[in-house]
Amino acid sequence: MINQSNYEPLSIRANMAWNAIGSIVNLGCQWLISILVVRLSTGFDDAGLYSLAVAIFGVFSPISQYRMYTIQISDTTGENSLGEYLSFRLLTNAIAFVLLIVYAVMTVSPYAVLITIVYSIYRLLALTIDVFHACDQSNHRMDFIGKSLILQGLLSVIGFSTFYYFSHNLVVTFILLAFLMAAIGVIYDYPRTTAFEHLKLGISWSKARHLLICYFPIVIAAVAASSAASLPRQILASHFGDSYLGIYASAAAPVAIIQMGASYIYNPLLSYFAESYNDKNDQMFRSLMFRCIAGMTCVCFVSMLGVTCLGEKVLVLLYGTQMHDYVYLLYPLIVLAVLTGFMWFMNDLLISIRVFRGAFCGSVIAIIASVVAFPLILVFDMNGVTFVCIASALASVAGMAVFLLVALRSHFV
Repeated sequence: MINQSNYEPLSIRANMAWNAIGSIVNLGCQWLISILVVRLSTGFDDAGLYSLAVAIFGVFSPISQYRMYTIQISDTTGENSLGEYLSFRLLTNAIAFVLLIVYAVMTVSPYAVLITIVYSIYRLLALTIDVFHACDQSNHRMDFIGKSLILQGLLSVIGFSTFYYFSHNLVVTFILLAFLMAAIGVIYDYPRTTAFEHLKLGISWSKARHLLICYFPIVIAAVAASSAASLPRQILASHFGDSYLGIYASAAAPVAIIQMGASYIYNPLLSYFAESYNDKNDQMFRSLMFRCIAGMTCVCFVSMLGVTCLGEKVLVLLYGTQMHDYVYLLYPLIVLAVLTGFMWFMNDLLISIRVFRGAFCGSVIAIIASVVAFPLILVFDMNGVTFVCIASALASVAGMAVFLLVALRSHFV
């Protein structure tokens, strides 16, 4: 058992660094698995089944998460214990898993259902470990999180390469990967997190029902905000064909890294925001806001410079010379990536300080603005998708900013 009294909280800079390093390594390893499934198989069938499993799980993962990570790291008053958060995560995992199975049985082949089930178990175990990570972050020891994410990523790649190479069976591979993920949680994360807080599983039905009902609107709002970005792509495909969507998605994929970079800036600071808000430390809260805004603005300028110098070369290297004529798509995509980062930052910040109405309204504004701006797609085709999403993100940020300013003005008096 680790004696946590031997450890001091890390600085904000160290926590941000560990979170970024761990997240990038884990993300890169998950991306590498999608490459390995093609390289190690004799055809593209398993790659398609893997992509299908990832897509189906993505639909139901928000139900498993239930926005509890943000709630947990901003729980500065001990509203719920570590055991209650873990028990609630197991409950939402079960709900998401049942819904996922029903959906998969109704929409895909039996073998694809089996692959989707075992892949989802593997990913749900990773989301369960997130409960430990939220506790680590609340105690300002995100080095534990970074190292855990690095372990998850590297062992997943090594495990996938080994298991799939010998079995050529995705079901067997992801069953074994699930055991690896569980081992990481038990051997590495559990002893470190429980040094902060004793773990006693269990949650009363009244408290579980309260959490399910209380946070259901912001879960639905998160789905709405995600739909605000995905619906314009569907409109593009329906009006101009799948090839247009394929080109747009190929250009947008590398830019998504910028959005993730923005989240790496603000996510480690959410617990500090909650603490300064509850302590009515106006100066600290403003300082954190300045850091986030300055950091994300810096990401935007650096990204613009990178696209100007390397954008065309990167697209051609990744997808071939046919992407040479679509470099123009990158510049508005960078603006969108940063704005989307701001939108989710505002949303998470409002949840952290318990202004749930603002988070909900901001997400609803996003989907309404997206629908209103749909005609831009007919005028600007591929760039129109980006313009619609930019309009959606701007409207959402503006709406949430109003709620945030009102909350801060009434709180810091």
